[in-house]
Amino acid sequence: MSLQLGDADDESVLDREVLESLRQIAGDKAESFLREIIDRYLLEDAPQRLQDIRDAVAVGDAGRLRQSAHALRSSSATLGAVTLANLCKDLEMMGCAGIITDAAPLIAQVEAEYEKVKVIL
Repeated sequence: MSLQLGDADDESVLDREVLESLRQIAGDKAESFLREIIDRYLLEDAPQRLQDIRDAVAVGDAGRLRQSAHALRSSSATLGAVTLANLCKDLEMMGCAGIITDAAPLIAQVEAEYEKVKVIL
């Protein structure tokens, strides 16, 4: 696997420097290390967090929204998905404020941005 981001759209979705830092940390095992992290994010972590966010809003649980958005924010930032992380921060703040009735449009933005991240990774 070789993660090569090519155009400006890719760069607006993923920060190359973050991925490069992860490569340097991993050294000789960089490709397998990155693949494992990315697979875990795409196949396990992000889908579960997105479902948790939807469920939290459906039942009106602001605390769960905050926790789930924070978790998705952290894992997204770790992979350089800065725009997604920032959107999650906004959801997290909504949860902190206990204002979740207007979360649906922001959740739609988070899901759309996640789809972009998925395509690039």
